[in-house]
Amino acid sequence: MIRSIIKAATTGFCLVAITPIASALTLPESVPVPRSRPAIALTAPMALPEATPEPAPGLEQTAPSAPQSTADLPANLVILPKNRTDPTVSPAQPAPTVGSGAALQLPVAAQLTAQPEASLPTVRKHDNGISAERGTLKDALNALEKNDQKKALAIQKGMKPSLDRTLLTYILIIGGYHNFPASEIKAFYDHNPQWPSRSLTQRRIEEAVARETETGAEMVRAFGNAIPESTTAAIELAISQAKVGNKAQAAKIIRPIWRESALDSKTESRILSNMRSVLTNEDHFHRASYLLYRDRANGALRLKRYLTDAQMKLVNARVAVIRRARNAGSLLRSVPSSLRKDPGYIFSEIQYTRRQGKETEAADLILKAPLDEDHLINHDAWWDERRLLARMMMNKEDARRAYKIAARHSAESGKDFSEAEFHAGFFALRYLHDEKTAAVHFENSWKKATRTQDKSRGLYWQGRAWEAAGDRAVAVKFYQAAANATNYYGQLSLEELGTKHLNLRTPPPANATQKARFERRDLVRAIKRLKAVGQEDRAGPLFRHLARTLADPSEIELAHKLAQSYGLHQNAVQIGQLALNRDMPVDKLAFPLHALPMGVKTNGVDIALVYALTKQESVFDLKARSHANARGLMQMLPATAKRTARKLGVSYSLSRITSDPNYAVLLGSAFLKENLERFGGSYILTFAAYNAGPGRPPEWIERFGDPRTNEVSAIDWIERIPFSETRNYVMKLIENLQVYEARIHNETLDISKDLKRGHP
Repeated sequence: MIRSIIKAATTGFCLVAITPIASALTLPESVPVPRSRPAIALTAPMALPEATPEPAPGLEQTAPSAPQSTADLPANLVILPKNRTDPTVSPAQPAPTVGSGAALQLPVAAQLTAQPEASLPTVRKHDNGISAERGTLKDALNALEKNDQKKALAIQKGMKPSLDRTLLTYILIIGGYHNFPASEIKAFYDHNPQWPSRSLTQRRIEEAVARETETGAEMVRAFGNAIPESTTAAIELAISQAKVGNKAQAAKIIRPIWRESALDSKTESRILSNMRSVLTNEDHFHRASYLLYRDRANGALRLKRYLTDAQMKLVNARVAVIRRARNAGSLLRSVPSSLRKDPGYIFSEIQYTRRQGKETEAADLILKAPLDEDHLINHDAWWDERRLLARMMMNKEDARRAYKIAARHSAESGKDFSEAEFHAGFFALRYLHDEKTAAVHFENSWKKATRTQDKSRGLYWQGRAWEAAGDRAVAVKFYQAAANATNYYGQLSLEELGTKHLNLRTPPPANATQKARFERRDLVRAIKRLKAVGQEDRAGPLFRHLARTLADPSEIELAHKLAQSYGLHQNAVQIGQLALNRDMPVDKLAFPLHALPMGVKTNGVDIALVYALTKQESVFDLKARSHANARGLMQMLPATAKRTARKLGVSYSLSRITSDPNYAVLLGSAFLKENLERFGGSYILTFAAYNAGPGRPPEWIERFGDPRTNEVSAIDWIERIPFSETRNYVMKLIENLQVYEARIHNETLDISKDLKRGHP
């Protein structure tokens, strides 16, 4: 979709202005290490302060307002830095009830609200030259398995109207098979609105029309003034508009694609050979910058003939930085002064300086970097660099710079904006001991968050800020808003509230009427047809669509059971999680039991721990294989699995790791036990080692202290893990573990015990 042209407003938040904290800060030069967090007696009320605590000198902000009642917390607000607007603002929604978990749910308006019909091109009857053949659904799918698209299309053409024909048509559409007529795709689109992949189907129609039209004039007539969602079709329409003399419309279509789309060299050549008179030097330089922010050096270099000599000097310097070339420094110095204020030059200079080990110098450079959103091109790449440098400054115990770097961000996406505000708040609270400033940032963080865990994180830490300020009563309201049985920060909040048992919800069993309604659904019947022909692995999109659209939780459970009965445990978990994101009472479905064989051997490792790790590693998909070649339920590398099998005294079989669940768990749990023993039983360190390698936790202990000791906050230690993937991985495993301990052992909630588990 050409997002630069059309943006959907679906967030459901309203806009409130809060003065930013990002400019000209004066902070104390000497910053103490975090104070140990005192134990809090939940039954002893704290006296409310007469005045809001003062911020650190020089920190200017608007204080977060304390909620006057539970109905006031949290309001659905978006907090944006001054002089920036949110293109996705819509009217305010009612405030969720505290403790309901509604505050933490992802916006689902786009899933549940009927979307306006897309503007589709005019479709003509077109013969693809393929003769109809007699055959079954199984025959057609077997042909696709053999990459015989022509046979599958012939069978589809010869089928009479039926569920099998509809299902085969859908599979051909989402597969993007060529020679499938636009008229067939359009007929499916018109007659099957309840099927998934509507946007993809629209793009397939556009691509087929572009493929079938013979002249530029025909193409322009087919699309009219509409701009295709498909990049492929949009490019062809732009070329057609240029051919018929509509250069202004051609430029309107092609410019955002050329400037900010990842294109292969063949597509680039087609655009350049047909649109040279439409595109400008500014367009080419913008594209080069776009590609370089994404480390696509070859693509940027292909633009050489369209750039000035000065621009090419900048491109060559940035490519050298990306490739870590020895002459990167000299190439940066050779860039003309006229381009040294270009944000791309500054970005590469910062990267180069940091990689030279001059971290403080790089930090000072980024503090002087521009925040002009019209020229930064990639705000989120800038935030990634800021996050790296802010954490590096924190490692140097320079919280002053760390805070300023994080607070002075220009992150744009909901995820990165929320993360940037969280970092600023965390540094302000735990290292500058400025509760008021921290609370502002945490409020910004959760109000702009688009993901459940990010919203929960901001609310939990805002509660921590109010509690540190001495206002337990207000803190409790934030903990109540963040409380969630299946979320790491929500579980921390529940513990703060003294909750002993996780309230894991499950739908009531379906009655006869609900079962009959479920069985009549076309998608359910289609899933069963796939199973009947041995192609149930293709059912994922259908299961996920049911999870996103079914209104009855009992039917959600029926879909979950159907997936499990087919051994599609990954789909079963997805059904539970997608429905849970809609705040449906299906917690247990997202954390299923019976996904592992009964009585599976775990080498003495707690079965709840094995479930927690397996859910995160493979989502219980026995055949899972990662890009790094990790395999099976517990994602073991072949070399690690071979070494572990030798230690256990069992024969090694690579194929059994992805075919025998008992064997996969036997080896995986043995490796997990080995790591547990290496780190004195610590879950945090073991999980970090499983993801980042066993050499990393000792490095981080040296840098941040030992989370197994009372002198170090385990919560803070996790937040300081340098790798985002590992940090999130540890949190996910901890949250999974709380749920499975409750489900399998009926244990009370004691997340602090699991965080502090182990001995040095």
